Formats: sequence, structure tokens, C-alpha cells
Amino acid sequence: MNIYFNIVGNTATLITSKKETDANFEYNQNEGPSIQSMSICNVHSSNDVTVNLYIEEVTFAQNNNYNNSDYRLIVPKREDVDILPGEEADFINQFDSTPGVDTTETYYILKNIIIPFGVTLYLNQSDLYYDDSRFSLKILLSAEDSAVDLIIK
Repeated sequence: MNIYFNIVGNTATLITSKKETDANFEYNQNEGPSIQSMSICNVHSSNDVTVNLYIEEVTFAQNNNYNNSDYRLIVPKREDVDILPGEEADFINQFDSTPGVDTTETYYILKNIIIPFGVTLYLNQSDLYYDDSRFSLKILLSAEDSAVDLIIK
């Protein structure tokens, strides 16, 4: 099955999302990559295009104080707890809505590669091998008027 993209502009474009796996399913890295080859053709009428092709993994922050939620539980004040002198007793009965911080890891397959106008860059399976259960594949072009055709097999 072939997948076709016409990509224009300098906004990152998601090519493939990471595969979602069931909690009961163990990802088999021996099945091989889902992308066999990719061609990137500069279709601009006269200008070169600079291409960044990369994989990206986003790790969503988890607050360890409240079961993987974006909220941290603050323990309610209890009247029956004796506070010793010098100890803090500033417990309140509410949720703190301060979320954790997400992190993004980026790894480049192509970084600032110039493709002359009218030229096609071909990548084979070994160039595109990555763990698609962890990473998404994205492409970023250099200028607002950049244009490429992308074909994935």
C-alpha cells in the first residue's frame, strides 16, 4: 500500500503516528519496519528545499502523587491529628491543578538536507528503521513556499 503526501510550507507535518499497543500485547520488534521506502521529490518550480526528517517521542508527565493524573492531591486537614511543635500543619482540602512537564525527544534521520528543484531523494528500508511503537515520523521544510511530494511504500 502506498501513501502519498503533497507537503507545502514550513510547518512540521506528521507522516506517521506511533503505533498504539494494547497493554496485553507485547510489541514484536522482529516484525520489521512498517515503511519499506520513501521518496521526497522537490516540486518547487525553481528553488531548492531544505528538509528535516525526524522521529519524535513525547513522554507525558505523570504526577506521582495522584495516580497518573494531571492533578496532585493535597491531603485534607484532619482535626484528630496531633501536630508537634515545629511541624508544619498547612494541609488544605483541594486539588492542586499544577500539571507536570511533558518532554519531547527528537532524533533526526535527515537534518538540513538540500534537495535541488526537480530532484528526488530516495530512502530505503534501512534508512527508515525505527521503533514505531515509540516514535512518530515528521517532516519539516525550510520555507513557506517550499513544496515536496512524498511517497511511502
